[in-house]
Amino acid sequence: MNGVLVLVSFLLLLAGVVVGVIALKYRTLDHPPVPSWNPKHWRPFWMMKDWYTPRGFTLARVAVAFIILASAIELIRRMISE
Repeated sequence: MNGVLVLVSFLLLLAGVVVGVIALKYRTLDHPPVPSWNPKHWRPFWMMKDWYTPRGFTLARVAVAFIILASAIELIRRMISE
């Protein structure tokens, strides 16, 4: 059970990163350079709608959802294994 949860968490994290990189293909001219170390560009993902085309924003939301789900599964796995 523990190994399955680790595998699912890793695959979701990997899928989130891949989809996030694909979403960068659909950014607009308003998008800051990647990576941006300027704090004025640090915003929550739901406020980045003007940085992406509609398809890119959808892909970015899916990427964030995958990464959050992977983190939640890993947290639950660590709580169960203790």
